[in-house]
Amino acid sequence: MNIDDSGFQPPEPLSRAEIMEKISRGEPLEEECCARAELSGLDLAGADFSRAVLSDARLAGANLTGAVMSGANLRNAVLDGADLTGANLSGADLSGASLENARLENADFTGANLENARLTEIRAVDAIFENARMRGADLTRALAAGADFAEADLSDAIFGESDCSGADFSHSRLDRTSFHGANLTDASIEGASGTGADFSRAVLVQLRASEGCVLSGASLVDTVATESIWHNAVLDNADLSFSRMEGADFAEASLQNANLYGADMRFARFRKADLRGAKLVSMNLFQGSLEKADLTDADLSGSNLYAVEFLDARFVRTLTKGTNLNMTKLANL
Repeated sequence: MNIDDSGFQPPEPLSRAEIMEKISRGEPLEEECCARAELSGLDLAGADFSRAVLSDARLAGANLTGAVMSGANLRNAVLDGADLTGANLSGADLSGASLENARLENADFTGANLENARLTEIRAVDAIFENARMRGADLTRALAAGADFAEADLSDAIFGESDCSGADFSHSRLDRTSFHGANLTDASIEGASGTGADFSRAVLVQLRASEGCVLSGASLVDTVATESIWHNAVLDNADLSFSRMEGADFAEASLQNANLYGADMRFARFRKADLRGAKLVSMNLFQGSLEKADLTDADLSGSNLYAVEFLDARFVRTLTKGTNLNMTKLANL
């Protein structure tokens, strides 16, 4: 047994047999030391591990449905393939833990630390990650439909090819977060903020990105975001080239120096949008609206602006070479 310089004597970890004996008697393992325990494949359904020390423990394939692990120390633990359906891990420390292929449906990770955790191919439908710390977490190919990530720190996290349809990312932190190829149909990123987020080739159909959502420098290249809502969003220096955003609403959004080259924006609305310095070359805004938009120094060259509404739009040094302005009040420019 080790004793540190202060004279503190850490408790000896419980053995696997001791842990199972307590569980068989229905005794809680609350605050017990179970560090490095080998519990893979065991039936631990409903067990109480609240505030227990399970760092470096092996729980791969374990049945932890309905388990209580709130406040537990699970740093670097292995829970690959474990069933955590309905488990409570609120406030738990899972930094560096591995939960690959784990079942997390309806599990509660509110306020948990999942920094650099491996969550690839998890099934987390309706799971709760509200206010969780998930910097650098890997959720590649996760099934997280309807999951709650509100106010979570997702900086440098990876959601590549994940299904996050209907998920809530409102007021989350999205610095350099990758959603490449992910499905965010009907999801919310309202009030979220971050720089350099990657939504390239993602499906953002009916995405809600208003309430001051700030995604400066984001990549939305080749995204499908029909009927998405970007009221008051900040997309300065963002790349929306070749995106398909038919019917999207950018009312009062800021897209300064944004790149919309070749974007399909048919019927999209940019009322009162700030498009100063934006590159709108070869964009298709058929029957869309630029009413009261600021197009100072914007480049509309080669775009299809057939029947676009320009009422009170601001044109200063705006380029329109080769632009289709038929059926607009600018047709004779």
